[in-house]
Amino acid sequence: MKKKIMDALQQKYKNLGLENEVFERVASSVETFITDETLDAFVANAEGMLKSYQSMGDKHRAALADAKKKQDEIQAQLDEALKKVNPEPPKDDNKNEPEDLKAVIAAAVAEAVKPLQEKISGFEGESAAKQVYNGAKDGFFANDYAKKYTAERDTAWKIAEKIFEAGGKKMKAEELQKEAMDTFNTLVAAKGVDTSKPFPKDPQGPKEFDFSDEKKILEKEGLLKPEKKDE
Repeated sequence: MKKKIMDALQQKYKNLGLENEVFERVASSVETFITDETLDAFVANAEGMLKSYQSMGDKHRAALADAKKKQDEIQAQLDEALKKVNPEPPKDDNKNEPEDLKAVIAAAVAEAVKPLQEKISGFEGESAAKQVYNGAKDGFFANDYAKKYTAERDTAWKIAEKIFEAGGKKMKAEELQKEAMDTFNTLVAAKGVDTSKPFPKDPQGPKEFDFSDEKKILEKEGLLKPEKKDE
């Protein structure tokens, strides 16, 4: 089924210029519950999901490339500074280089690289990322449609998780929740479910119990006075 989903997505969205990896990831995420009967409906609504995967992947690669570029620039600046301090390197650097200069260089390198490492690992750190994750999940799982269609809900959340991680966990809670909801909407649309409409309530409503027989028994036993009828 995975290959069938992947082939159908590639055929319909071949003009988007997406990598095969994107099609494969999406197909892997939904193969467990997409059937031959729901395949066409899913593929017809999958464009947003595909673009989300591609967008977050591009951002992640761009962030890594930017970090590498800055590291190279810092290294070039340090090399230039070393040349000015010691234009003719001694034969034995370990013996002749002043110890205080070694300490200054080591501190400069550590200070320069630290912000880049923090940027790659997370925008606000793991603590903030965890808060974003939990807030988005709670909000998404509280949706009435999500409570009913649990299989699609769980799959949508797994996809949103992957996008969140691929982007370096930089999304806000509202963005992550929307990402999950957009994917969920695509998945349940294959079943003909329109989440833009109010969630249907129980058409029967609360049941009213009929105590008329019990009243008659109590009145007969003299434990309840008969109700006076209006004349």
